[in-house]
Amino acid sequence: MAPRVMVQSRVKLGLYGLVCVALTGLGVFLLWKQGMGSVVGWLTAGMFGLGAVVMAASLLRPSWLKMDDDGFEMGGGLRARTWRYGWDEVEGFEVATLPSGVQMAGFNFAAGARPETALMRFNSGFGLQAALPRGLPGSAAGLVETMNAYRAAVRAEKEAGKMGGG
Repeated sequence: MAPRVMVQSRVKLGLYGLVCVALTGLGVFLLWKQGMGSVVGWLTAGMFGLGAVVMAASLLRPSWLKMDDDGFEMGGGLRARTWRYGWDEVEGFEVATLPSGVQMAGFNFAAGARPETALMRFNSGFGLQAALPRGLPGSAAGLVETMNAYRAAVRAEKEAGKMGGG
């Protein structure tokens, strides 16, 4: 099957970055108007200033996900490295709803595919052992559907190859 790559939208990242810069400016304005003792000014400027830095870094390295016959790989964003997983290492893809109501696409590892880590145990509390990058095109449900369909197509191709190859 032809590899498929999905990349986080730089336009959206840029818009989020502009909103962060504007709100950072509002925080600085509050500090200027209310004085350096304004807690709201400091919190606003600090939180959205940090958001602007994160968005700028994400613009340089947007998150991405690549699917091919062997599995999938994800990287970019603030990740220092890429992660690669084989199709047989995962049970399938699902949507998890976080306590805040945000939906994320993720997966559980197949039994024995990888040693269980503390992070996997922690993530399991939210419904899945690992998450796919947020911000990729489409919804979490759409990403789950795409990943499951690609995985099924690769498996069907391999099965047809085994049958045809004798």
